[in-house]
Amino acid sequence: MIVSHGNPIGHFLWTAGLCLALIAGTGWAMSPDQTQKLKNLGLSAGSLELIETLEHQAGQRTRPPVMTADEVARLAKEGLEEDLIALLLRLDLASGQAPALPVTPTAVQALKKEGVQKETIQRLLEGEIKNYSQLKETDMGRSIVTRPDGSRAIVYQVGDPDRPSPSPKDQEEKEMERALKILERLNIHLKLPQPEKPGN
Repeated sequence: MIVSHGNPIGHFLWTAGLCLALIAGTGWAMSPDQTQKLKNLGLSAGSLELIETLEHQAGQRTRPPVMTADEVARLAKEGLEEDLIALLLRLDLASGQAPALPVTPTAVQALKKEGVQKETIQRLLEGEIKNYSQLKETDMGRSIVTRPDGSRAIVYQVGDPDRPSPSPKDQEEKEMERALKILERLNIHLKLPQPEKPGN
């Protein structure tokens, strides 16, 4: 769109269009009307705060939030219970660095349609929230690194980062003990030569 600087109406419309594109296009910004609509649908103040937190967290995430105000309104209209919506909001907050939401609203709705009990779905969502919260708190298990070409990769780690890794000799001894135990279970006994003691 070309805007003439001499045309104040054109400039105003261009600015207003840009603002609407930035706000409405994301689905994140909650207007007072939208807030009231969500309250009328039965959402608690806690759930509304979670939506606002998601809005403010948007720049710190690797992906945009799934649980936008519009998505929450859709789920509430379709009859998804408020406590399940709140758990989905908490999961979206906890998994903001993940490439995708681990349990989607569509998956929750499908589970409900299939007759899965609400308590089971709640435990599933709470378990996912706990997993992502632990990763977030300890940063143990996975981290995101930026490669020299600018692309990002997730690096997974096994074991406790605070515990030093065993020396190659310790690893070898452990593997030998394990191998001997396996042979003993197979009723094969080996007598290994003992290392010479100093002074003999």
